[in-house]
Amino acid sequence: MASDSSYSSLLVTTIWSRGIRRGEGSPAHTRVAGTRWHTDSSYSSLLVTTVWSREESYTLTVPCLNYNYIYVLPGSNQVVCSADHQTAPVGGNVTLLCQLALERASPDVLQVTWRKQSGNFTGTIATYSGSHGQRFLGPYSQRKTRFTKATLDTSAITIYSVTLGDQGCFQCIFNVYPLGANTGTVCVEVMEPIISDPKLEILPVVYPDTSGKVHVISCSATGIPAPYITWNLTENLQERPQVYRILHPNQTVTVISNFTHADIGRGQRVNVSCVVYHPALDQDLIISKSIE
Repeated sequence: MASDSSYSSLLVTTIWSRGIRRGEGSPAHTRVAGTRWHTDSSYSSLLVTTVWSREESYTLTVPCLNYNYIYVLPGSNQVVCSADHQTAPVGGNVTLLCQLALERASPDVLQVTWRKQSGNFTGTIATYSGSHGQRFLGPYSQRKTRFTKATLDTSAITIYSVTLGDQGCFQCIFNVYPLGANTGTVCVEVMEPIISDPKLEILPVVYPDTSGKVHVISCSATGIPAPYITWNLTENLQERPQVYRILHPNQTVTVISNFTHADIGRGQRVNVSCVVYHPALDQDLIISKSIE
């Protein structure tokens, strides 16, 4: 690093790579203190440059044949993500979305790369480029994972059937020529399934213009992810159940399903069963009561 009172310069030396003519035995090399590199196999070019800055820092991309070297210096973030932090339940789905926000109308984006930065697996998990299309790598190539948005300025990946191993931070890297790597980060917290307070209530109500008995029948449960509720009756439902969902600060969701049942004068007992489905349960939970 050479500097004067107002400017500093950074000189990146030549990087040799496979397929590029070089002297026999010359290793791929660079010598810049404090560098951080990402690699991926996609593009063919060689960039040797000097970056000048005044109290600023930039990102420099050096793509070579067979390997794509991205030299990242701290700089301004020009990637906007849908959320810095997301939660997902075990067994649920999560979508990570980031968008390149450059003033330049049509940036020359060579490739979009998704990397997992923390957790039980780290490394590149997906790439997208105009020439090579979509690719998933590592353990994510063996799972149900797909690009739900794949352009060179907007990228979204959806991970299905989330596991505890998906917890961690994911980095989205837009490799823009000649600006370099622009990055955004989304961290995912995976929550184990829990369920509590499943209950069935049958409440009589009185309507002045109704001679028979009327009951409001309600089933509710709270959990992560949201429980799913259905009904079994000894006779057909008289109306479609109404479903309400309440999201609590601890990310649990209370689901309430209810409907109104009117005795039309037959005077027969009606058996009502509320069925609760949830991944925290070994089997479906059935709660039953009778209307006399």
